[in-house]
Amino acid sequence: MRALCDAISELPAQATIEVSLLRVPDEGEVAAIAERALELVRHGQPIEEEFRELAIIGANRASPGIVEVGRYHERIGPALAMARSVITGGKPEKHALVRVPASDFRAVEALEHEAKQLPKSASAIVMLGVNSVPSAMKYWPALLLRRFQPTLNTRVSATCLFMAASSLTPVGEGTVPETKVLANPHAALPAPNWLLEQLERTRGKPFGTELGEPMRPAGSG
Repeated sequence: MRALCDAISELPAQATIEVSLLRVPDEGEVAAIAERALELVRHGQPIEEEFRELAIIGANRASPGIVEVGRYHERIGPALAMARSVITGGKPEKHALVRVPASDFRAVEALEHEAKQLPKSASAIVMLGVNSVPSAMKYWPALLLRRFQPTLNTRVSATCLFMAASSLTPVGEGTVPETKVLANPHAALPAPNWLLEQLERTRGKPFGTELGEPMRPAGSG
């Protein structure tokens, strides 16, 4: 968010840019969004455009220094925002604003915070509990997989999203977990397949259910 806000801040006088991200972009997408936003603002006319299903770009639609709270809430939900404003002679001259869906930002922040702490000498799985984000199981997998790149988050062997809720089971009420395992195709040290399979097998199994001992390949740790 900061990189994009910095990139679009070089505005002509009396210009405004507001970028509402539909999801968290990668580095290449940030550059493309910034380039398109600056192209639009230089036309000098109020205009709004949805760009490549990445962002809604509004150029010269707002008055400098005036930001509409909650804009595009129906598209992106609760959002985090960052703005840059220039004031000349005590009056707002121009501003740039970036909004990002709060839940998407939380996903990337959680993954990359953990990734920085992981060892380089062993495989590692990042476990993300998402009970407080009900939509995470549906929307976070695609987002997190885009953060697995040849030069990004290579210490992460895999990520496992998990949550749990009380539910009726064949033997009465129990706590049933839901899991989603995302292997990193660019991991420097991949996680053992048997371990990823074991995590997958916990899905829908009430806590306390015997899963059985998985078969490990000969020589595996």
